[in-house]
Amino acid sequence: MNTYPLQKPFKSRRNQQDVLVEELSVPEILTVGMMRKVPNGNTLLAAHAMVEVCAGLSVIDGSKVETPDAIGYSNLLTDMLTPNEEPGFEIPEIKPVRALIAKITVDINSRPIEFCAQVLQHSGMDRDSIDALDVRDFLPAVQTIVAVFTDPKH
Repeated sequence: MNTYPLQKPFKSRRNQQDVLVEELSVPEILTVGMMRKVPNGNTLLAAHAMVEVCAGLSVIDGSKVETPDAIGYSNLLTDMLTPNEEPGFEIPEIKPVRALIAKITVDINSRPIEFCAQVLQHSGMDRDSIDALDVRDFLPAVQTIVAVFTDPKH
C-alpha cells in the first residue's frame, strides 16, 4: 500500500493510546463512495475532504491535518481523477427530471458526483454497486447525467 508522508505529523487517540500519525494511506483507486462527500469548486475544502474520506480518517483526525499536507495529498490523487473515455458501466434510463428533483438532496454544482449517484439510485441502480465504481469510470456518466438536468434540449 502506498502512503503519503506528512510534513507535520499529528497525534491521534487509537485504542486508548496516543499515536503519532506520520503518514496517510493512499488508496489504489478512488471510488464513487469516497468521492460523494468531496465538494466541487472549493479547492481547500475539497482537499481536506479527500484526506478524510480517502485516507480513512475520522472527522477529528481529518481536522488535524495541516492544509499544505491536505493539498499535497489531494494532488497525489489527481491522476486517479482523470476520467476514462466512456462510462465503465451501463447508465440506466434516467427518470423524468420532475420525478427526481424532489428526491435529490444535494446541489448539482456543489457536489456533482453525489448528485449523479443519487440520480442513478432513484433510477434503479443499487447504492452499493454505485459506490464501488472506480470514479474514473463514473466521471463520463456525470457529464451525461448533468446534461439531462441542465441542457434545455432534454
